[in-house]
Amino acid sequence: MIIRQMTNEDLNDLIEIWLAASKEAHHFIPAEYWESKQGDMRDIYLPMAETYLLEETGQIRGFVSLVGEDLAALFIDPSRQNQGCGRALLRYAMDLRDTLKLRVYADNQRALRFYAKNGFERLEETVDPDTEQQEHIMIWSKNKVQRKDNMSVSIFQHIDTVFVPTRNIKSAKEWYTGVLGGRIGWESEQGEYQCILFGQTSLTLFSTEEERYFERRHALFNFFVPNVEDAYRHLRKQNVRVDTILEYGATYFTFYDLDDNCLEVCSY
Repeated sequence: MIIRQMTNEDLNDLIEIWLAASKEAHHFIPAEYWESKQGDMRDIYLPMAETYLLEETGQIRGFVSLVGEDLAALFIDPSRQNQGCGRALLRYAMDLRDTLKLRVYADNQRALRFYAKNGFERLEETVDPDTEQQEHIMIWSKNKVQRKDNMSVSIFQHIDTVFVPTRNIKSAKEWYTGVLGGRIGWESEQGEYQCILFGQTSLTLFSTEEERYFERRHALFNFFVPNVEDAYRHLRKQNVRVDTILEYGATYFTFYDLDDNCLEVCSY
């Protein structure tokens, strides 16, 4: 696996990856929109950006594009997703910049979780004028990561913000604050609530009736903790539904909330 800078000979492959990944990730936008943007990608966006691609056995698996401090694009071949390619390209970009900003559609929950898990925080909300879709502006700062490394830790160490769907926001707030002992931080105009657990771990609760957010039941969200057994005992004491501690490279267990969302607790 190597990462190198894009050349003009790579354009066709990158546009093919961008189109396939865009259609898959943005199912809430008509496919015709992305197809109509192929010319702009070829003639404007990719040439103006600083673009790096990831190759494996001679095949391009994905690419990342930077324009100043803006992370303008990060796309992985859909057949190669969930194999570490996106994280590798993102880490490469982080090594090149002290600060990165990006825009991600609010309905692209998978991308929101990915960026939050890798240290990005939401800065503001806006609307994309081209698609009229709500989007989040997120930011990552190398200096902030370094400051966090020097902080003392509690039972749960916060290294990523996770977005948790619920069918009943009131009940979810009561469960996360009452049973887990969290506290509510900010509230957005869209009715989202930040819940801070054990001092540092941050959840964003959002209300939805769309079943697609509840389709998966395994390892939806991840917490990384200094002592898995302490976290396990704490949740068992609160009669939270948990699975037995397992060994698989690192010790971990899973627990479930009122909506049957599965959250994984791991050692870091």
